[in-house]
Amino acid sequence: MEKNRIRRKHAIFLVLAALMTVALAVSCGKDTEIIYVPYEEPPPDPYVLPEPLSNLKMTLGSPIRAAGFSDGHILTTDYRQGAVYFINSSTLEVDTGFRVLDRPTGLFYAGGKIYVSHESDGSVGVYSTQGRMLKRFGSGSGAVGLPNDLAVDEAAGLVFVVDTRNASVKRFTITGAYTGEISPSTANTAEDLFRPAGIALDTSAQRVYVSDYGPYTGLFTGYQPQIQVYDYAGNYVKSILPSAGYELSSPQGLAIDSTGDLYVADSFLRKVVVYGPSGTGIGNIGAGILNAPLDVLLDETSGDVFVTNNRTGSIEVFRGAMK
Repeated sequence: MEKNRIRRKHAIFLVLAALMTVALAVSCGKDTEIIYVPYEEPPPDPYVLPEPLSNLKMTLGSPIRAAGFSDGHILTTDYRQGAVYFINSSTLEVDTGFRVLDRPTGLFYAGGKIYVSHESDGSVGVYSTQGRMLKRFGSGSGAVGLPNDLAVDEAAGLVFVVDTRNASVKRFTITGAYTGEISPSTANTAEDLFRPAGIALDTSAQRVYVSDYGPYTGLFTGYQPQIQVYDYAGNYVKSILPSAGYELSSPQGLAIDSTGDLYVADSFLRKVVVYGPSGTGIGNIGAGILNAPLDVLLDETSGDVFVTNNRTGSIEVFRGAMK
């Protein structure tokens, strides 16, 4: 019986080997056409399919960044769950979501695609709204050491990624080609980045706003947590400095409205600080309610301000709170 079992296994192996040989021969034929599953682009390597919803917790664990969406939802990356969630903007409950690569951070929605930065390998993944990864970039030329946030200007065809580890903002084309960066000088001047965290774009003026914790103690005196502003080419434009009543300690996510007002989530001070176009402080939102806020999202139609409240694992909304 044992010999018969061995003979059967050997026969199965020969059949499989023959089938593989035929398949290889066919694939090498001149008239062979390789057809991918029809969607926006050929799959990357490796191709990532969305994980079934049954395997995904439908509760927030550690919301990081937020992004607008077009159907009554907002998006958030969840660092602990390794997922992107669709949050109902009325109920603030999770409606659906999909798994991404480990430790997602930055998030942006543009052109029907969801851009997510992955702390695990420093890459940016571009996903469909159904959770299919369409492409991935940022780990080759212009490699990102520690992506913290990102922003997209679809009209200009550019993606900006905050690299906290390398104290820089990496710039890519929307197709993933590295084109340069906003990086510190060797002089440690007040125009430099030291520990950048969040980012927002003024696309009409082509300005890049970056929140910066400032240098570690003793590296550079006279510098305080602030917002640095550059043009798209990386040239310094100005700094937005904290003032009495509108202090900054650990500035994180940013949002700019159509009038030029800047909203800054400060995780340590547990509030959102608002500055006018001139850089003057004009308001505070969420003090006494927020606990480690990491990002802010604006709905200019309703005037609502949404905030990722990381420590409580929730999204908070302040209805009509825009200045």
